[in-house]
Amino acid sequence: MNSWTKYLLPLLMVTLILVAACEPRKEPIKKIFDQTGKPMTITVYTYDSQRELDEAFRDLHNARRGDDVDSRYGFARWHEWRNQGGQIVRVEPECEIHVVEPKYVDDEETVTLGHELLHCLYGSYHGD
Repeated sequence: MNSWTKYLLPLLMVTLILVAACEPRKEPIKKIFDQTGKPMTITVYTYDSQRELDEAFRDLHNARRGDDVDSRYGFARWHEWRNQGGQIVRVEPECEIHVVEPKYVDDEETVTLGHELLHCLYGSYHGD
């Protein structure tokens, strides 16, 4: 065995472990409700900048100007009614999506648009 080959296998193992450890974790979608296959009105609002989106979030959520709004890429708004036990009893068939205007195919804004559409279909599926 060559002197360099005895290091090759351990180096390969370390590389594979590092690549596996850096793999982004996928969060499963937990459907709080399911609006798929049902008629729904979706209104999309686009903004020219992150600042404008943050302002819209503050305005729609009665947040003060100094409040941190997490500089989110977008947000969705829908209405759901719950009983005293916290179970959803009705979901309004209307939803708003607010995002920065997408400029390219598959940019962060385009991906965000799809993410927010999932909120319209399934609710707060990841505990936002």
